[in-house]
This record gives sequence, C-alpha cells and structure tokens, in this order.
Amino acid sequence: MHSPFENMAKKEYTYEEICRNIVAKKFAPVYIMMGDEPFFMDQITDLLLENVLEESERDFNQIIMYGAINSFCQLILIVLHQ
Repeated sequence: MHSPFENMAKKEYTYEEICRNIVAKKFAPVYIMMGDEPFFMDQITDLLLENVLEESERDFNQIIMYGAINSFCQLILIVLHQ
C-alpha cells in the first residue's frame, strides 16, 4: 500500500523562502512547522492568515492545529477528509 504523501517534496525550506512563496501566493497544501523558536512559526502563521483566505472564507475553510494540543492521528484524519 502506498502512502498518499509519498510524492510530496522532501525539501526543507528556509524561513525566507516560505515567506516569499506565501507573499507570491505559491502555497503548499499543508504547512508543518516545528522547532524551539515560536517567533518564526508565529510570523509564518500570521503571513498565511493575511494572504490565503478572505476573512469571510475563514470559518469554513481554515483549520489551525497545534502539535502541543492535537495528536498526529488527528492531523492525518483532518488532512485526509479535506
């Protein structure tokens, strides 16, 4: 059985690359961010919130999950059902 994620890019992007892509409206289907420094994750999250959806679309189309609160299984279930 093949994973639905096997063809996804395995490249790690820098903070600057991610920000440039978001501003250029070149979005990834999923953003998984981790690390000890929440500043960069917060900045990327804010950039996504400002650039991806109009405010009127957010209630229906936006899901934000936090690793400290949600399990990996919950994440996969949400992603597979979208």
